[in-house]
Amino acid sequence: MMGGQYDEAEKHFEMALRQAQLFNLSDERLHITLQNLGATFFKQGKFAQAEALFTTCLPKFESQLGPSTAIVPIMTDDLGAVYQAQGRYAEAEATFKRSIEWGEKLGGPDHPRVASTIANLGSLYVLQGKYEEALPRLEQALAAFDKAYDQENPLSASVINSLAVTYSRTGEWTKATALFERSLRIHEKDLGPEHPDVAAILANLTSAYQKVGRWDDAEQAAVRAQLIHDKTLGPKHPQNAFGLNNLAMIHRAKGNKTLAEEELKCARTIAEEVLGPDHPDLAMVLDNLGAVEMELGRMDEAEALLKRGLEIREKALGAEHAMVAESLEHLAALEAQREQYVQADLMLRRAMTILENSMKPENPDFAFALVRYAQIYRKMHYEREAEGLEARAETLRPKSGEPTPENE
Repeated sequence: MMGGQYDEAEKHFEMALRQAQLFNLSDERLHITLQNLGATFFKQGKFAQAEALFTTCLPKFESQLGPSTAIVPIMTDDLGAVYQAQGRYAEAEATFKRSIEWGEKLGGPDHPRVASTIANLGSLYVLQGKYEEALPRLEQALAAFDKAYDQENPLSASVINSLAVTYSRTGEWTKATALFERSLRIHEKDLGPEHPDVAAILANLTSAYQKVGRWDDAEQAAVRAQLIHDKTLGPKHPQNAFGLNNLAMIHRAKGNKTLAEEELKCARTIAEEVLGPDHPDLAMVLDNLGAVEMELGRMDEAEALLKRGLEIREKALGAEHAMVAESLEHLAALEAQREQYVQADLMLRRAMTILENSMKPENPDFAFALVRYAQIYRKMHYEREAEGLEARAETLRPKSGEPTPENE
């Protein structure tokens, strides 16, 4: 699977499985074949098939071989990744922790395989906005990999990417960009320039470039990621939805809202079909599409999209997640345009409370959010509220040391 040819790999692993099923349940060849087939399903975005394989095999391995058998923590970790990809975060967390417990008994806390699961748990906490829980786990995993291998190995690169995502979520975009670029160099060297994992790093790097105002670099990275995904994964893979969303945000920032709308509609179709109607990544696409429709003057369409995105985020991430504040901000802007000022004010106040509880004041994104809220209040002629938010943002900005993103 080094070249990312997953359809071909699936055929070979299914052929191998037919032979491996003749082996005893304890035969490692059977374990490797099943694990590789499940991993291939996962890479293809066939999450239901991956889940079915892992949940069928694991009880047999646990009951007949015991959890201390190597395949059990490995396959349990893979199952956790499937749950995470489906947006089932509570199940993913419990599954990763179970894999870590069994792996530590088998190989100790510093074993690279255990470190890989610890890194996965850290990455899950990043998605949930639990950054203080994510960072020590990611740093622990990176130290284990650097100890076991050299510092330019692919496992370290994956953790470096997760650390970069963490720094991006806490507003440290310059640091995040440098780490994404380092991760990209290692992946390109190890996997080649057209591997899907390279495209995943490019997608993250796209977001980082946008935040630091490097729009041309962002577009170049996004286009390259999309070409790789189309070639290796096909048009109906979840990564294509994410890539189209990235491209749309760049084109929106550059003023081409019609193209952005087309790209987001395509992303929505893919996300709904592949991820399902309640996935947080679909909510991201719906929220961005709603914002674009609002800018195009299609208020009813925008409202439906934004409310659906908010509903999904509240259900999947919790009512106090920072992404919920983003949905509320867009809805407040919509209500302000409709001159429904009381509703807009209530939404902004709730968004502010969420950010204050979920984001540290030194996070640059906190100050940028205050400025955007102030802009909405000015459109509503709430001058006192606008001035208060702008003054607060001004006191926070010098502490960040981060560049101000354009087109916030």
